[in-house]
Amino acid sequence: MRMSKAKEKVRPIVFKGEGDFEGREFTLDFTRKTVVKTERAGLNVNAMDSQPMTMIYLMFWGAFLSHHPRMTQEQTDKILDEQFGGIEGLSSIKNADGETLIEHLGKLYAAPFSTLAPDEEEENPPKVAVQF
Repeated sequence: MRMSKAKEKVRPIVFKGEGDFEGREFTLDFTRKTVVKTERAGLNVNAMDSQPMTMIYLMFWGAFLSHHPRMTQEQTDKILDEQFGGIEGLSSIKNADGETLIEHLGKLYAAPFSTLAPDEEEENPPKVAVQF
């Protein structure tokens, strides 16, 4: 039996809140559902170059939705500005592998897209018969 190659899971971003959010632990991640919700709210990754402030703040808010669905964009903007130092902080804070927070946030956003296409080695075909 052939084993399907396991996809590498992108680890969520986890941090403790400060200031108004003291004592709370936050987990940032994306699911297909939260990607859709964030895109419906206006996120367009093709506009990152022309509207970086708007798109990055929107993506940051979207990353909260899977674990903290009641967080408002106003609240997440405040966290981004006060705890991370805004976009500059996302670009300068690095993990042990040298990856910046903004790079990792992008990987989290992209991860659900990899589940849309089946693995080349996948043995379980779709269970829906379609004619067109």
